[in-house]
Amino acid sequence: INFSTAAGADKKLRFLINSDGQINGINFDGVDYTRNGDTNVFTDTEGATLTYKSGVMDTDSGIPNLSYSDFGVYQITADGVAGKNIPFAGGYESRRIAESRIMDAIDGNLEFSGAAVGTVTNSENKNLDIRDDRAFLVFNKSDGVSTLTANFANWYNVTLSRDMNATNGNIVFSNYVGTADFRLPDDVKSGTADINMGYYGAAPTSGIPTEATGLVHYKNDANGIQMDVAFGVKNK
Repeated sequence: INFSTAAGADKKLRFLINSDGQINGINFDGVDYTRNGDTNVFTDTEGATLTYKSGVMDTDSGIPNLSYSDFGVYQITADGVAGKNIPFAGGYESRRIAESRIMDAIDGNLEFSGAAVGTVTNSENKNLDIRDDRAFLVFNKSDGVSTLTANFANWYNVTLSRDMNATNGNIVFSNYVGTADFRLPDDVKSGTADINMGYYGAAPTSGIPTEATGLVHYKNDANGIQMDVAFGVKNK
């Protein structure tokens, strides 16, 4: 699987698999990282490390594992300096289901639940990690709109609506919790976010997805607040 690493970005995260189907390396942006034993830490030839954190592996929330896609964050540490957590998401193209096919196959709205995880960065390059283990996604049968809801306990409640096959959508912010460092301007209640997402299922020809993963990127030009989030959800 080639994972996207940010909505609209061209850098890819790729797993390297051995003959037994086990992950033994990661290639990111053309650099190979070799797995350290059975851990989630990978090292390149220069000693830099990449720590991979699946969104469904590092929580005790009971969120079910996804079968055909994955999401989460990774962090690169070089020369003893740890970078920020960077979201990723993606899945098997052979299991991906076109949204027009979903529209034809379903009888009513589809509801998914799971998690959203990511990072908020401000103009001073300070980072805030955010996560919601009760994220909720609805695919609307009538118009094909996908609506994601995530309530981040240390930031905003976020609702994102995306038209079928679009690469951006409307994002709404409410109920801020946190310090002034990561707060949007008071007059900003909504905006436009970049989105890269996909629906996946065991039988793509049926048109019925069992899970979805994606990436959301938002930046406010007025004060430089930037949000990057990956999400993964499973059909309820």
